[in-house]
Amino acid sequence: MTAVATSCKVLVNFQGDQVDVNVSDNGVGLPTNFTPGLGSVILESICGENWSLTSSPSGGCTLTATVSLEH
Repeated sequence: MTAVATSCKVLVNFQGDQVDVNVSDNGVGLPTNFTPGLGSVILESICGENWSLTSSPSGGCTLTATVSLEH
């Protein structure tokens, strides 16, 4: 299955020692049987619980993540 998106919007906002990232598209959204994969594991290791992947009722997906820049 493909997302069938025709556009994608990426917003990046720097606030102090963190970066907020928002990626959204106008595709078909997440399948009902969506199973998280390697990308979810990587985001969890980088962001902890500060990320989400959701479908919009009108279609498409939105990924939001907050990444700390502290060492």
